[in-house]
Amino acid sequence: MKAFCTLLLALVTGSGYAQQYPSTPPTLTHADSVEILHQAFRSFRHRDHRGLALAGTVGVTQVIALTYNPSPTIPFRTGLNLVGAVGCGWLLTDYIRNLTKLSKRREEEALQRLELHQPQPQFVQRLVIAYTSGKRKL
Repeated sequence: MKAFCTLLLALVTGSGYAQQYPSTPPTLTHADSVEILHQAFRSFRHRDHRGLALAGTVGVTQVIALTYNPSPTIPFRTGLNLVGAVGCGWLLTDYIRNLTKLSKRREEEALQRLELHQPQPQFVQRLVIAYTSGKRKL
């Protein structure tokens, strides 16, 4: 009963809330900004590497299934394999485009801009916002 009253008092007075969420946001240093930029590029690059591997594997499987059809009397299955292969090809081009956008060279350019206190390109701003907010899509 005593624990319940203490919990109820903490909930009513908001003392737990005040301890959990400070009133002032934490200040970021230059080193924090550099680390966030590195982590954002690295995280999305790894995501695109995984997607590239998955889409490539499924695409190759679809192409193999498309070329090897033991029952030519079933054209619908071949059509599905063709749609799967085209879809994987589209995903592969999208992942490759993202990987070129998130290359090490682009990361170094963003770091140089940060050092010179210049504004970042739009895609870098979206990248950092997506990374810090926990979203997985740019």
